[in-house]
Amino acid sequence: MPKRKKSKKMKKITFLIAIILGIITFSCSSENNENKNNEITIIGQWKLTSGSSDEGEYQLNECSLQNIIKFNNDLTGNTDEHSDDTGNCLNSINNFTYEINNIEIVFHNTQDNETTTATYSATETTFTYTINGTNNTFDTLNWIKI
Repeated sequence: MPKRKKSKKMKKITFLIAIILGIITFSCSSENNENKNNEITIIGQWKLTSGSSDEGEYQLNECSLQNIIKFNNDLTGNTDEHSDDTGNCLNSINNFTYEINNIEIVFHNTQDNETTTATYSATETTFTYTINGTNNTFDTLNWIKI
């Protein structure tokens, strides 16, 4: 008889260990999937919709609203930037590479070798990033998927 009690007790312990391992495995895999989903959602082209800084909302004109940022699967991208400094809407293409680290995106501008780090968030249709400067300054840009 004592063997039978030990056997039931061992089964209970084994069952509890299996449940705990299952919970740990599920928790870790869903967290990894969330990070991968953030990376995947930025792939594509995004059009600028609005922006702000520590001084307030940007007054974007029709020309500025043509700005497009593109993220490729191979961690490269480019910006098609439009500016209206002279009364004419002029554009320039800037290439970059990027890295994703949790909620941070690091841009490496391939033309001038500058590196910029920003915090970001993305859904299937929106992308926002904020660049924090010195003395509590910041710039936030909001984009919509096109």
